[in-house]
Amino acid sequence: MRGEKFGEAFKYVTERVGLTARIGKLAAIFHDEKYTEGIKYIHEYVEGYVHKAVEQNKKYASLGQEKSKDESSGYVFLNELAKKGYNERKIQDELLNILLAGRDTTASLLAHLWYTLARRPDVFNKLRAHVLSLGNQMPNFEQIKEMKYLQYCLNEGQSISFLFWSDPR
Repeated sequence: MRGEKFGEAFKYVTERVGLTARIGKLAAIFHDEKYTEGIKYIHEYVEGYVHKAVEQNKKYASLGQEKSKDESSGYVFLNELAKKGYNERKIQDELLNILLAGRDTTASLLAHLWYTLARRPDVFNKLRAHVLSLGNQMPNFEQIKEMKYLQYCLNEGQSISFLFWSDPR
């Protein structure tokens, strides 16, 4: 429920920022309580996770240890920032910056990928064969990293352009 509210607030606020960028100073004429409340909620929501990560890092640091293997599930950006000793506001700003930057680029990447897959059955079939080679299990992070063809398809650079523009024959 809180996550859904965060998603809705984030979507509304980013759309409003886009509108403001397009209409400039005219945006100041219209007071938008939903926008103000959205910003407040976004910061409160992220602040809770940041505080938890910083406190957890302090706990482990005071004991002179790192997380155990059972508690560690690989690289987590938030935890890495907490380890660096940044203050909570800096960590929060970095997280929101990454979230904002990744939102549209990820959507563009996926849209272009689906567009390519829909028009290139040879690419789709090859990628599908790679995914099916895993059997019925969900892939873990390491398996996904090892799926080179998937990585090529997700690459925002030459690979996607090459797949799209190259002749399928």
